Amino acid sequence: MCAVFGVGPYEMLIILALGLMLFSPKELPAVLRGLARFWASVRRTADEFRDAIMLDEELREPFQELHRAVKETGSELRRAEAEARQELLAARMHVRDAEQKLAAAVQETERALESSPEAMAADGTGTPAEAESPSGHAAAPPPVAAPE
Repeated sequence: MCAVFGVGPYEMLIILALGLMLFSPKELPAVLRGLARFWASVRRTADEFRDAIMLDEELREPFQELHRAVKETGSELRRAEAEARQELLAARMHVRDAEQKLAAAVQETERALESSPEAMAADGTGTPAEAESPSGHAAAPPPVAAPE
């Protein structure tokens, strides 16, 4: 069985029983006609109001402008979200590249420290001592690779 206006068959029986208890069987048809007329007048009034708003240019125009503004704002928000996601993705990739370069530099430094611990400064700072060139002058530091 299907529901009418969200009211199932058992609810309809209860409403019918309540109607018979509140009104005599002679009055019940007149009461139902009155309820139907009231409901029809409510629907007619709502339809007239909706038609008046939709047909009246002065009233319809603000609603249409509001509707357009809502649509445009939604599309602008979606565009801004897509741009923000792309920028975030690019930033994440730059961070990953920097992490990889830093990890490579740390590994290279650790390998250099492991291979020549005697090249460390005697003062305990942990910085490599400057090696002297055969001419007796301090050698130039090794070139550092520029970040890409």
